[in-house]
Amino acid sequence: MTHLYHPIALSFLIVRAASICHSFSHDTSLIPRSRIPSNLLRHRRHPPSCTSTISSRGTYFPLCKAVSPPTLTLRWNSPTDSDVSPTTTTPPPERQEKKSTSPPDLHPPTLQAIAHALFIRAQNVPGTKLRFADDGSMEPWEITYAAGTITQRFAEEWMAKENLNPAEDEGDEELMQVMSGRIMAVLTRLEELEEDLLKRCVRNNNDEVKDKITSLGVPEEELKAWETNEGDPIKRVNDVAAAIDAVCLFDEPLRYNRVRSL
Repeated sequence: MTHLYHPIALSFLIVRAASICHSFSHDTSLIPRSRIPSNLLRHRRHPPSCTSTISSRGTYFPLCKAVSPPTLTLRWNSPTDSDVSPTTTTPPPERQEKKSTSPPDLHPPTLQAIAHALFIRAQNVPGTKLRFADDGSMEPWEITYAAGTITQRFAEEWMAKENLNPAEDEGDEELMQVMSGRIMAVLTRLEELEEDLLKRCVRNNNDEVKDKITSLGVPEEELKAWETNEGDPIKRVNDVAAAIDAVCLFDEPLRYNRVRSL
């Protein structure tokens, strides 16, 4: 009877051992490392950052550390505001220095240009006539041409002196146009403006204001020529022109005072 139970018990033990082995086969961490197939080691779920230890009985136990989630590389990260910056060109140092300052005042060079035109007119330089001769010897456009020639020459010299470049800078071009327009507006109407100045001086001419009239850029000789030739307009114009030209050749302060009074 005892012999009959031996096959039954043996089969029970075999089935029990097979079930235990089957349950342990799902967790390779309980199997000694030397007995784990290499393909299972490569395809484990845990990352390779796990460490391991071996118990006193030879059983392999992994000690896994917390692994931070994977991060995207810089290649696939979205660019930030600091990564993407507009492409700008740095202007030359002299251009930066010029732009940091306020625009130049156009009033002084405008006065200087007109005063210089009075000096050129007094010299009677050919091609720069600023007085119209009503004797058929010239055309009205010659006054405009002479005024444009003087204006252009002075504007170019002033731009070079101020280190301005109207060909490349719109702001410099605007400055040149404004200043040239002011000069041209005075030179093309110079005789008309001077006549109005003389009329105002005659109305207020007396001993008390004689010095003040001279400070306006009107010499005493010119004022006398205007008053004494009232009945002869042609002679008046010629005598007045000769009187003011004689003074403008040598009296620079008077030229500037005359321009301010026009």
